[in-house]
Amino acid sequence: MLSKPLRASKIRVKLKAALLIIAAIAISAIVLVGISLWLARTSAARLANEGVNATATATGEVCSFEVKKYRGSYVQYAAMYGYTVDGRRHETRGTARFGAAADVPTNATAVQVRYLPSNPTVAIAHDERIQHTPNITHHVPKVTTDCSK
Repeated sequence: MLSKPLRASKIRVKLKAALLIIAAIAISAIVLVGISLWLARTSAARLANEGVNATATATGEVCSFEVKKYRGSYVQYAAMYGYTVDGRRHETRGTARFGAAADVPTNATAVQVRYLPSNPTVAIAHDERIQHTPNITHHVPKVTTDCSK
């Protein structure tokens, strides 16, 4: 007679343990997402508050990256820009997005880049207002997926 209640209590203990593990995993995932959102917002705020402007030129390369949406994903393209800080050359991806690599302007010469003096690799290129001329020759520039040079 005593063996039946013991089995039920063992099952309850196992169920409670499984629920605690699931809850711990869910809480950990929520915390990680929160931290990543905070870091992304923090770097943008730091660029706005502590950033320094520099002038960049297009490298001639185009960055190809995937944009994920609710119903799938698609590829977009952006120009790569080079700038120099303390004698060292850095590159960053432009903020203007294009649907085809041939549409990306790769000859811009005076694009404003804002970077962190403490970490010059953290930067944003303000190229969204560059005059875009149609690519009549349909020349496709060199495309790279390494957008974080």
